Amino acid sequence: MSEPDKLILVVLARTLVNVASCKPTRPVEHAVNVAYGKPTNQSSTVRGGDSKNANDGDLTTLHENRFCTETKLENAPWWQVDLLQPYEVRVIRLLTRGCCEFSPDRCGNRVEPLELTTFIRKCYEFQGSRGGSFQDASAYCQTRGGLLVHGVDDLILPFISAELERRRDKLKSKLVWMGAQRRTGIGLNKRGWYWVNGDPVREFLWAEDQPNNYNGQQNCVVIDGGRKWRWNDVTCDLDYLPWICQYNPSNCGSPDKKENSTTAGQDYRVGQEVSYDCPTGSLLVGSRTRKCAVSGFWTGSAPSCKYMDCGNPESVENGQFVLLHRRTTFNATVEYVCDANYTLVGKPRRMCGEDGRWNGSQPSCLRDFCSELAPTPSSSVQVQGLRFGDRARYTCKMGHKLIGNDTRYCQLGGNWSGDEPTCKYIDCGEPRPLDDGEVLLVNGTSTFLSVVKYSCHDNFTLSGVDTRSCLETGLWSDVEPTCDMISCGEPEIPLGGYVVEEDFQVHDTVHYKCHPGHVMAGHETRTCLRDGTWSGSAPTCSFVDCGRVPPILKGEVAYENGTTFLGSRIVHGCSAGYRLTGVRVRTCGLEGRWSGTPPKCEEIRCKPPEVPKNATVVYGDNDRSSAESFKIASTVQYRCVTGHIVQGESLRTCQVTGEWTGEVPECVYVECSFPLPIGNGHWLLSTNSTHYGATVEYECDRNYQLDGAPRRLCLENGTWSGPEPLCLEVRCAEPKASDSWTVIKFSDDSVGSSVEYSCEQGYELQGLTTRICQANGLWSGDASTCALVDCGRPSVIGNGRGQLLNGSTTFGSLVEYQCLHEFKLVGEALRTCGADGQWSGQEPRCTDVPVRDSNDVEGADSNRADFTYDSSRTVGIAIAVGAGALLVIAIVVAIVWMRTKAQRVKNTENVEVNRNVEKDNATVMSFSRLALEAAEANSAPYHNGPGIRHNPNGLVTFAAGPQPIYANVTVNGQSLSTSNSSGRGNLGVPPSPPHAPPRHNGNPAGNHHHSSSHNSSHNGSHNGSHNSGHNRGSHGGNGSLTANGHMTSTLQSHDV
Repeated sequence: MSEPDKLILVVLARTLVNVASCKPTRPVEHAVNVAYGKPTNQSSTVRGGDSKNANDGDLTTLHENRFCTETKLENAPWWQVDLLQPYEVRVIRLLTRGCCEFSPDRCGNRVEPLELTTFIRKCYEFQGSRGGSFQDASAYCQTRGGLLVHGVDDLILPFISAELERRRDKLKSKLVWMGAQRRTGIGLNKRGWYWVNGDPVREFLWAEDQPNNYNGQQNCVVIDGGRKWRWNDVTCDLDYLPWICQYNPSNCGSPDKKENSTTAGQDYRVGQEVSYDCPTGSLLVGSRTRKCAVSGFWTGSAPSCKYMDCGNPESVENGQFVLLHRRTTFNATVEYVCDANYTLVGKPRRMCGEDGRWNGSQPSCLRDFCSELAPTPSSSVQVQGLRFGDRARYTCKMGHKLIGNDTRYCQLGGNWSGDEPTCKYIDCGEPRPLDDGEVLLVNGTSTFLSVVKYSCHDNFTLSGVDTRSCLETGLWSDVEPTCDMISCGEPEIPLGGYVVEEDFQVHDTVHYKCHPGHVMAGHETRTCLRDGTWSGSAPTCSFVDCGRVPPILKGEVAYENGTTFLGSRIVHGCSAGYRLTGVRVRTCGLEGRWSGTPPKCEEIRCKPPEVPKNATVVYGDNDRSSAESFKIASTVQYRCVTGHIVQGESLRTCQVTGEWTGEVPECVYVECSFPLPIGNGHWLLSTNSTHYGATVEYECDRNYQLDGAPRRLCLENGTWSGPEPLCLEVRCAEPKASDSWTVIKFSDDSVGSSVEYSCEQGYELQGLTTRICQANGLWSGDASTCALVDCGRPSVIGNGRGQLLNGSTTFGSLVEYQCLHEFKLVGEALRTCGADGQWSGQEPRCTDVPVRDSNDVEGADSNRADFTYDSSRTVGIAIAVGAGALLVIAIVVAIVWMRTKAQRVKNTENVEVNRNVEKDNATVMSFSRLALEAAEANSAPYHNGPGIRHNPNGLVTFAAGPQPIYANVTVNGQSLSTSNSSGRGNLGVPPSPPHAPPRHNGNPAGNHHHSSSHNSSHNGSHNGSHNSGHNRGSHGGNGSLTANGHMTSTLQSHDV
């Protein structure tokens, strides 16, 4: 718009409202201009300033009769837009010519106008062409009277973002300083983010990945164009960044004013005031003055001028009004004037007020002269005049009194003020009665000039006048008299004397006394007579002094009042340890001497004390060896023989009175009295007495036990020894399980309560299932335990073998059955030891199968080197050649002995599977040399894998995992007995299963004796024996080795 008083465009947006003089800003990222292109209207249109130019999106600021809106010069121009639907409006931004064409002096004298814009009553300078550090930017803004932009919130940031985006191409950097810094001190207001004006930052608008304080020194904030103009923390010493200054306006510009109003004053700077005036006859509605605030806006709103006409005032009777200003509008004045002989009552002038009415009330014109006044009976009236304000005074004749006002005034309207007074004859009234006297009216009346006489009763005298007269004032003359008691005054007081009484009236008697040390001569009393004099004459008092007495040996004299005159007293006393003999108190008499004779002081001593029966005494602090007398403070200590106790004070002291303190004590037999009863128990006096040495025994009731000594003795001091015991209820300690598989059900620990024992699955209870809490606080029986269920050794199957996979026959253990070659297993190969102590399933059996080549059998078992065999088939061996057989056997035995010494046991399948078991669980096993040779002779070559070592002494050590155990090994029908063997214990014992407790091996391995027979031609036999000398361990099993090189085994339980 080309004129400052033209229409201001208002453009509404959904989240941001833009107000511009010419055009609204285009929609930006943060707001939607919902006014864009909507229907518009305005109060009037001139010079091509159509209303639609305000929201067509064209940002041209030069009007040129076509780009902006413009109205006629009107009192209240307006412009409006129809948004077609309701919107939530958060911000209204006004952009007028004052913003588009910003005056340099609006925000400061040193600011370049082209870099300025305003928003929400603040001025912003976008300094994008320069660059510097945070301190440079802050100093720049301060020298121009501002600060770096601060107080930025989610309302201001979209405005700043839009302005920066508009200037993006002209900015020196896309990072722009703002006025916020981090404080890193310690204490209140010394740590955290603060604006440059000292306010704490309460709303943070960081970019998505900020702040990161990358190097620990990023204590300043920039508006980052690379992050949608959100905040980013950077170091404060970056010296190439542009900045934004924020200013408060330096002046408010021309103040707005409403129709017909004018302003006074041309100084529009911040802090200055302007005043408003209205034309004559108009009322100023609103504040007369407005002040330029720091926000750049004038305080309040512009007042308006309201035309006010009060109209002609009402006419006044007997008078008229005059319009002094020849008008009846606001502040006009009307004056009232009365006709002749009439006076104005009320204010003579009235003004036209703010409410359109004449202020005050309408005056009136009243007549200003009065009629003549006539006197009332017994009165006279003196009239000053008959005009307004004149007065009339009334007076009454002698002996009469005026009732009412004596003066009346001539008032407006022709009336005299007040009521007419009257004259009433004067009467002083009856005089009051006189106390202790009489009142007499001489003529029997109390009217004017009447007289009253006063007189007093006996013993009283009249004080005041005896007659009074009634005055014309209606009062009696003088003061009312009184009748006072006759008084003689204070009597004469002699030297050294005084009188006791303080009343000196008629018939009173006074008594004379002499001061101490004086003696009276004359009458002691005098009486007040009716004539006011005292009877008789006053007595005299003469002084008497006895002087001081001589001192006495070991004594002292005290003068009670410090005097020695008549009546004084002295008190004689003796020194400590001495007794006075004679008169203690002496008095100074009339003759001037002390009464009595001087006393003497004798030493005080106590007689020997009495010694009671069964007592001995010890004397102390006496000054004589004999016990005939005792000095003061001597002591006697009483003691009793054994079994007795002193009753009374055991120590007595010789007092200053010559008597021993207290009474003579007695020695009585020691008595402890009955003990106190105890709860839940009782006591028994074993000696049937409570004397010294007696014993009391305590017992508790059933289910209670004694806490304390069961016996107490009566001691010499008459008390029972030790503390009193208590009877506490017997409680059994909560039983504890010795292992995790024993279950104890416990609910109460009192006597008679029970505890139940049970076991986890796979364990069987050993001991009582129930234990009772006994009276001795112990549970009955021994603590029960749970042992792992043992299924025992499985039965032996013919033509086959059984293998305990974990070396145990307890719960969860497995036995695996296998048949010899040429036999087939019928049934389950695996059986498990169950919780019922039985092996699962049915026992399998081995049945014959067609004969196959021996190589097939060996190949089938080539990977299990730890099997031993027992064949049930008997191969008939004919013993035909004796000598040849013996020779063959000798050669075979020699070969076997040599090979066994150097043979290493081959790895087995079970060992290979368990090679990684902990070293602590490793099992050491040994086999007889013959059994190893037999197995080696009938097996394919084995790989000697990890986990098995053959020691030089022939001992085979399994370094990993539990190994299968074979029992009942026989060779050619001969049992390899272990009953006579001896060797290392605990060899060949596999570790227990995870849930099994450790068990002691009661069957240690020792040296085994093996016997074998061999017939090289299968027709003969040879029996021989071999005794192992390498102290190898065994599994305590028996095996059999057939002549054809095959072994059969039967399974036997193995105790872990």
